[in-house]
Amino acid sequence: MKHKLLTLVLAVAVIASLVVVGCAKPAPAPAPAPAPAPAPAPAKEPIELKFAHEMPAGCAQNQLTWVPWTEDIAKATNGRVKVTIYPGRALGPTDQYVEAVTSGMIDIAWIPLEFFEGRWPLSMIGYYPIGVKTAGTLALASWDLYKEFPEIREEFPGMKVLALYGGSPKQVYTSKKYKNDIRTLSDVDGMKIKVGGGPFNDACVALKGVPVTMPAPDMYEALQKGTIDGSWFELGDGVSFLLQDVCSSVTVISAPGCAFAMIMNTDSFAKMTPEDQKIFDSLCGDSYIERVAKVYYINDAEAEDILTKAGAEVIYPLPADYEAFQAALSTIVDKWLTETNALGKPADAVLERAKELTKEWEQKEWWK
Repeated sequence: MKHKLLTLVLAVAVIASLVVVGCAKPAPAPAPAPAPAPAPAPAKEPIELKFAHEMPAGCAQNQLTWVPWTEDIAKATNGRVKVTIYPGRALGPTDQYVEAVTSGMIDIAWIPLEFFEGRWPLSMIGYYPIGVKTAGTLALASWDLYKEFPEIREEFPGMKVLALYGGSPKQVYTSKKYKNDIRTLSDVDGMKIKVGGGPFNDACVALKGVPVTMPAPDMYEALQKGTIDGSWFELGDGVSFLLQDVCSSVTVISAPGCAFAMIMNTDSFAKMTPEDQKIFDSLCGDSYIERVAKVYYINDAEAEDILTKAGAEVIYPLPADYEAFQAALSTIVDKWLTETNALGKPADAVLERAKELTKEWEQKEWWK
């Protein structure tokens, strides 16, 4: 009897323990291992742009305009857009830059428009007498014209125009090998003068000189050898090409300057993000023109001192002789008016507005 009772008690105990265990909360499942942190997105490669021009690397335009401009672009985009400068025709001849830009071989180029005569007739207004006396004024007036006249903007299809502007007035550098310095209009008669082509040929002929077309980098040797007697060039940029070493004088006749364009491949611009496009544009146009106008002014002002110290005389003709130079130069605009009006373009309106803008900028004394 006792044995049966003991067996019964043990059985009840076993059953009770099973019930308790069955009612207990299950042990928590082990926490899953943390997911690995996502790998950072690879940094995008910066957009690299090639910028070509014909000027020497050490010239004022390169050192004071283009180098700071490219540095500002890199800084403002935090390095996402980088512009590398190729000076001195390192990427090919200047007269091939337009095709190189539109085809994408070059991203950006600085071009003197006389290399492409007939391609953009209205934009060539900078080559004609409109009353510019101060270096930098033509840059400001030319850009205003570009903004005001859609007919000028339409002359640049298939490319992005970053800036359109004029250079400093042209003066006459005289080789040390030439028979005399230039003080009067008659002194130019028969003189072989380096010009850039286009309207400069007409201006040289108007003074009874003999135009010799050649790229700027070739003129130093030509002056040194006496192949040419002089050069039609800006006061400051002539110093950049070291003309003070091979010229005895510079005669200030304030002949019409140049017209330059900064052009860009449209696909190269499209590679940028909208944010960087906005930043890039903010450093072109008005901002760029203000920068380059100041450089022209400073460059010409400093050049006179450099020329004098090098032993090259800076000649300011007597008032009557200066007016004779201006009267002869004024005749070249008639040909441009006739030819450009015949194309159905508003040449008369552009010429008159150019004169007005030039006068306005000169009266403002913007350089002060």
